[in-house]
Amino acid sequence: MSNNDPTKVTRYCPECKSRISAAESQFAKPQICPKCKTRVLFVDYLKVKPELPPDLDLFVESGNPLTKPKVQFVVLMAVAGLIAGFVAAVISGVTIAMFGAASLVLVVGLAGIAYWLDHATKANAVREAYKDLAGRAEQLHGRQTSMLQHFYGLQQNFEQLVDAEKNSIQQANAQMHADATSDRQLAADELSAVQAKVATAMDEAKEEIESYEKAAAAIAAKYLTEVRKSIKSRLNSNNYHKMLETYEKAVEFCGKKGYPVDTETYESVKAELKEDYAEAVRREVQKAEQARIREQIREEQKAEREIEKELKRIAAEQKAIEKALADALARNQDEHSAEVEELRRRLAEAEASGQRAMSMAQQTKSGSVYVISNVGSFGEKIFKIGMSRRLKPMDRIKELGDASVPFPFDVHMMMQSSNAPALESTLHRVFHDRRVNGVNLRKEFFRVSIEEIVKVVESLKDDETHTIPFTTGPITLEAEAEQYRESLVMTDEDRKMIEDVHEAEASTAS
Repeated sequence: MSNNDPTKVTRYCPECKSRISAAESQFAKPQICPKCKTRVLFVDYLKVKPELPPDLDLFVESGNPLTKPKVQFVVLMAVAGLIAGFVAAVISGVTIAMFGAASLVLVVGLAGIAYWLDHATKANAVREAYKDLAGRAEQLHGRQTSMLQHFYGLQQNFEQLVDAEKNSIQQANAQMHADATSDRQLAADELSAVQAKVATAMDEAKEEIESYEKAAAAIAAKYLTEVRKSIKSRLNSNNYHKMLETYEKAVEFCGKKGYPVDTETYESVKAELKEDYAEAVRREVQKAEQARIREQIREEQKAEREIEKELKRIAAEQKAIEKALADALARNQDEHSAEVEELRRRLAEAEASGQRAMSMAQQTKSGSVYVISNVGSFGEKIFKIGMSRRLKPMDRIKELGDASVPFPFDVHMMMQSSNAPALESTLHRVFHDRRVNGVNLRKEFFRVSIEEIVKVVESLKDDETHTIPFTTGPITLEAEAEQYRESLVMTDEDRKMIEDVHEAEASTAS
C-alpha cells in the first residue's frame, strides 16, 4: 500500500531508524519495533523523498506539450484545413476561398499556440511548486535529523540524571525511615498515656451514661404510661391504627427529647395495645351480635305478624269461597259446572297458601336470601347480600331503599331456603375478603361482580355435601337503576317541571 493511503501513516523507530506504516491511532502509545524489538514511541519525520502518483510524476517529468493528444489533434486539424483550403483554391481559382482558408489556418494555429503556451505555463508552475516542496522537505529532513541527534544526547544525559536522582531519593528515604522510626516510638509513648486517660474518662462517662439512661428510661416509661392510659380510654374497634400512630409519635417524641424507649418496652406496650384492640373488637362483635339478634327478633316478629295476618286473610278467603261454593251448588244442582269448578280451584289454592303459611310459621329458620345493588348510591360492583324471613321479602328491600339512600335497590337474586341464616352466612364467608366495611361485619356490602356471586350460588346448588337446600328465582345480571339513569339524562327543564308539579300537589294537599 502507498504511503499516501489516508488509512495509514508512516513513522520511524528512533533506535534502528526503520520505517513502519500503520493506522495513526496505533502510534498514540509506545509500541514494540518489529525490527530491533525495542519498546519505543515511533517519531514522525521525513526520511525519504515523497512519492507521487504515477500520472503526476509523468506530468512533472514531461516538459513538451506537443506530446499531448489534444495538442496533436489541434495541429492535425490545422494542417488538414490548410491542405483542404489550398486544394479548393487550386480547383476553383477563387481568391476569396484562398483567403478564407488562410484565415482559418491562422485562427487554428493561434489557438493551438495559445493552448500550448497556457499548458506550458501551468506545467512550469507545477514543476516549480514541486521543486519548492522538495527543497522544503529537504530542509525539514535536516532539521528533524538534527533534533533526533539532540534527542539521542538527551537520552544519554537523562539516564545519568535518573541514576543521580535515584541515589538522592534512596538517601532521602533512608533518612525519612530513620525519622519515622523515632517519631513512631514517640507516638507510641504518647498513645499509651492518652489511652490511660481515655480509659479513665470512659469509665466515668459510662457511669454517667448508665445513670442518665436509668433516669431517661424512668421518664420515658412514666410518659408512655400516661399515653397508654389516654389511648386505652379512647381505643375502639374503629380507630386502632390511629391510636397506634399516636403511640408511635409518642415514642418518636421521647427519642427526640433525649429519652429513648428501649425495644422491650416498645414491643410490650404495642402488644398491650393489640390486646386492647382485640378486646374492643370482641365487645363490638358482641354488641353487633346483640343488635343482630334484636334485629332478627324484630324481623321474626314482623314475619310472625305477617304470617298471622296472612293466615287470617286466607281463613276468611277460604270461608268465603266455601260459602260461595255451597250457594253455587244449591243454585245449579250441578257439581261440574264452570262456576263450581272455579270455586273449587280457588278453594284448593287458598288451602295450599294456608298450608305454606303454616309451614313457614312452624319453620323458624325459613326465609329468603337476596342479592341487591344500588348503583346510584354506592357505584358499580357493590352488592348487599342479606336475608329476610317475611312472607313478602320485597317489603324488606323497599324499606332498605327508603329516604336513607337517594335511589331504590335493584334485585338481582332471590333465594328461598329452609335455613336462610345458614345460607346467608355461607355467602358472607365466601366473600369475606371483599367486604366494603372490614370493621363492622353487620354491614353486608361486598365489592364483587354479580357473575362471581352467581358462580358461587350455582356451585352450592351442585355441591352434594352442602346441606342447606334452597331454590333460586330469576337472576338479573344488569342493574336496572331506572331513577339513577333517568336522573343522569334529565335536563334542567325536566327538573323544573317535576319541582313545579310537587309544589302544586303540596299546595293542593295543604
